[in-house]
Amino acid sequence: MQRLIESMGHAGVPYVHFYLSADAAPQDPDERQTAWNGLVAIYRELGQIAADAGVQISTHTFHVPDRLIWNQETFGNLMAETDSPAHGLTFCQGKSQMAGDDLPGVIRHFGDKVFMVHVRDIATKPQGPPTPEIEKRWADLGYLEVPFGSGEVDMLGTIRALKDINYKGQIYPEHFPAIAGDHAAGLAWTIGYIRALDQAV
Repeated sequence: MQRLIESMGHAGVPYVHFYLSADAAPQDPDERQTAWNGLVAIYRELGQIAADAGVQISTHTFHVPDRLIWNQETFGNLMAETDSPAHGLTFCQGKSQMAGDDLPGVIRHFGDKVFMVHVRDIATKPQGPPTPEIEKRWADLGYLEVPFGSGEVDMLGTIRALKDINYKGQIYPEHFPAIAGDHAAGLAWTIGYIRALDQAV
């Protein structure tokens, strides 16, 4: 990781994206604390390396409590213990929604620590009779990717909060459904939705 971050700095690549979706953390309190201490130590070391290289580390959280970093509170704890300008958040609407966070509140809380934004809409409850494919996905993941504006995510509140913090970074449509089986059509509709929402706000 040190060589990767230093090489990114030399190449002028400004961000590295970390997705903390590792195996579940230990349930034993002492073992969990040991794992937490190890995570903090790694983040402190990488934060210094990244700061020296001019690279920012953007961390994508998970969404279930059996991980060390899974919601606003646990990510905030990690940032407080590492205290590096190189560390920040990849704000994912879907993961924050499933973690039970207030999405606009997360954005306003972390402010300029929001380095990247993943835009998506999800449904965790059936919206009609499910097909066998949908039933399988629900069994595997517990949620569905749905067209923007049709699920449970506060799309409008998210964009308003990003404008409140004067966010100028990447807004990336991380997941989106195809339209009539056409992935490209789904992407085109999704980008159009984001642009329209941005202009409306």
